[in-house]
Amino acid sequence: MRTTSELAQEATFGQMLRHHRKRQGMTQRQLADLSEISLRAIRDLESGRVTHPRRATTEMLGSALRIQGQSLAQFLGLALDTREEHPDRRLPGMPPPAALTSLIGRDAEAAFVLERLRTDQRLVTLTGIPGVGKTRLALEIARHHFESNDTVVWWVPSPDAVPGGHSDAGTPAGAGGISHLDPQEIQATLGGRRSLLVLDGTEGTGPNVRWLLDVLAVCPSLSVLSTNRTPLSVPGEWVVPVSPLAVPEPAGHERDSLMRVDSVRLLIEQIKRHRPARDLPLSELETIAGICRALDGHPQAIEQAGLSCMVESLDDILHRVTDDPLSLPMAGPQRDSSTTLRRVLTRSLSALDPSSLSVLRQLSGLDGEWELPEASRRLGQATESFVAQVRTLVQLGWLRSTTQALPRFRTLRLVDPLLA
Repeated sequence: MRTTSELAQEATFGQMLRHHRKRQGMTQRQLADLSEISLRAIRDLESGRVTHPRRATTEMLGSALRIQGQSLAQFLGLALDTREEHPDRRLPGMPPPAALTSLIGRDAEAAFVLERLRTDQRLVTLTGIPGVGKTRLALEIARHHFESNDTVVWWVPSPDAVPGGHSDAGTPAGAGGISHLDPQEIQATLGGRRSLLVLDGTEGTGPNVRWLLDVLAVCPSLSVLSTNRTPLSVPGEWVVPVSPLAVPEPAGHERDSLMRVDSVRLLIEQIKRHRPARDLPLSELETIAGICRALDGHPQAIEQAGLSCMVESLDDILHRVTDDPLSLPMAGPQRDSSTTLRRVLTRSLSALDPSSLSVLRQLSGLDGEWELPEASRRLGQATESFVAQVRTLVQLGWLRSTTQALPRFRTLRLVDPLLA
């Protein structure tokens, strides 16, 4: 068997990373937890998809793997990249903040957006209702880019965003905070390097949009990821609706199947943050599943339900959210203690134009899931305007959709009481 020193003479960084990880008897997940580097970044490094991580990332991995002396020098050396940016050439932004929670149930969305940003998509907007996790998903995408050194990352936070949490995006933010910068100066700073600008809580006002289009035109190596309740509605924009997490069916689940449902996993994680860790019996898992169904998989509402378990039983929480799921508070620096999910969703719903609101109210009267031709027939709507309204409601996050060849839709259960 070759020594580490012999292997380092011809190995790639990914091969050496895998070598050291296996020597320590670690799985990729264990290394991710110990190093605080994302599991996706470690997978990309070991597979060779990313070849030159940032020095800080490499040092964190080396520390977690207990690499020392000459082996550490070789390990760090394999990660060196002649494209390493110099301080005087960095954008005047900030790296993405560290996440305060793990990301649950967004792997497919994150991978999908990352792949498009790596190829030909230069403007992506994550849309959805308040508290659904747009900021947290954007943070995962940005952190992956930052850790892997695929791009220079420029993170522009919303004033009301909670790092690692959810943004309400209710105040002017995003591009409004940097639109004084000249696009030509940004291009000179980038020097042709692939870069990602993240605008968390973008306010789609005229000046912001014009500035953003100018930057994209002048800086061909720059991509933009924005989060907002609504699309920016500009040429070339790719809109990715962020829906609430999947919820379990009302009955017929075994323990293992429940533990694989994203909303259930999130609530269990929150419960274990606030109560001593212990195994949950099937009866409690069924109660947890009921809470997730009552909250329709809404991430921030589920986090608040998990916080309530410090002083309430799971049964009490289930009764409360079944009676009134919209009564849960919505935490955030721009919200007072009286701000509930009902208040936040009502404010967001009031921003819909009258025609979209009318269509949403009609669709909420349909039972279960439906296909567009079926809804059109049942509601007596066969116009292009109706199809466009449904598409808008999907983009805004008021409708859930499947990924089948012929998608099926349903209105969010949380919205039904507001439309009654």
